[in-house]
Amino acid sequence: MEKVRKACELVDGPAGEGFLVVGFVSRVDDGWEVELHRAEGQVGGDPRFRKAIRRLCTLDGVVGRAIRNGRTRRCFVPLLPRDSNGVYRAAELVAPLLASLQVEEPLYQFQRSGVAWLLRHDRAILGDDMGLGKTAQALGQLDA
Repeated sequence: MEKVRKACELVDGPAGEGFLVVGFVSRVDDGWEVELHRAEGQVGGDPRFRKAIRRLCTLDGVVGRAIRNGRTRRCFVPLLPRDSNGVYRAAELVAPLLASLQVEEPLYQFQRSGVAWLLRHDRAILGDDMGLGKTAQALGQLDA
């Protein structure tokens, strides 16, 4: 079982006011259990989990309102999305952000250059030739 991870993120409310949300995530058999509640303090923790907190609070209005009003929300994020004919719940859209990314082999220098290039751009397409490790570079960028 994966250890519990913690992060704090500033989330925008509907009127533009920000509020700090602290989240805890732990891996279970078929997904992740996420607990979110309003907090005081500073933004910090795993950047990917912080992004997941922000998405959960903004994409699902019920979650955002509950936390803004001081209640704790527990969400289950399935490992694989349900067959929903293209309509996904907000919790299913954050699953890629919760997955731990580990590249087993070290990257080559040209792959590290590709990861650095990806990190400098908000939106990018990696167009290397076949067999040069685009997947490893993308995972390296997500893990950074």
